Amino acid sequence: MNNPLELTEIKYVVADLKLKESITRNWNKVIGNHMHIEDGVSIVGMHGDEPISIISVYWKQWIEPLEQYYDGYIDIIEVKPEYRRQGIAKYLIEAAEKECRVRNISQIRAWSSDNKTEAINMWKKLGYGMCPARILSGYHQDELVNGYYVVKTLF
Repeated sequence: MNNPLELTEIKYVVADLKLKESITRNWNKVIGNHMHIEDGVSIVGMHGDEPISIISVYWKQWIEPLEQYYDGYIDIIEVKPEYRRQGIAKYLIEAAEKECRVRNISQIRAWSSDNKTEAINMWKKLGYGMCPARILSGYHQDELVNGYYVVKTLF
């Protein structure tokens, strides 16, 4: 993409099962597998008929003695490479924060590997706290990955 898009050229929609199935088939199976419809919300940026970005958040209940609280956990955020560096991810995160606030969810959080330096800088600029951590990842949960948990209190 040579010219930056106007943000007004992108339509943001809350995904339903039909859009999830389309994204899984036509864009990326991994993204589709991380989309939440009934147990959270997935917001998709559309440029015409093409999905170009997504954020998916699921609701996670806290454990005792704070079981009355919930997190919004960002399971996936993705912007197609040719659409990056235009503020789309920032818009998606702000939309996810709004969805959490409407549901009285007290905080939103995510994970970012340490090799995603642009994402780390974005989280900091958006007011997220960061905690270094290592997680097990990979198909067999046998790959150690360095990164950061990020969290933002919403109220």
